[in-house]
Amino acid sequence: MAVAGCMSEPRNRNLGFKTLSIIPVDSGKFKLEGEVRSSSRNADENWATFHNVSVVGYQSSKSVVFRNYIGTVTPGYDGIRNISTVTETLPKFITLVADETPCDDSTDISILTLNEGEKTYSEARHRKCKEPELPRIPE
Repeated sequence: MAVAGCMSEPRNRNLGFKTLSIIPVDSGKFKLEGEVRSSSRNADENWATFHNVSVVGYQSSKSVVFRNYIGTVTPGYDGIRNISTVTETLPKFITLVADETPCDDSTDISILTLNEGEKTYSEARHRKCKEPELPRIPE
């Protein structure tokens, strides 16, 4: 319900990482483990659900290091999906891709960047669903 003179919050949905850890394993490889979640504001669950979601890791050259399919991600605790993948190279960027249907400018998807010295990932920015899978990110 809007109050006179005030606008209600527009609907929004977000696909992002709840957690992501780097675990060194044998032979110089790394295991990435974490959780992916969807959140929404002023939106019904059907619109806020993401279908055919994959976690994708990229090098700076935008070459794919890994692509890990995780399925459907819905808002709330029951919709959280786990990721676990082993890679020889830590990707510079990690993002999520989905069917993103329906899609509009109220959809944000996280892009993480590697903090090389710390061996952790932090959020670089959000991309809008109509942007390329890995848009230009300042180094």
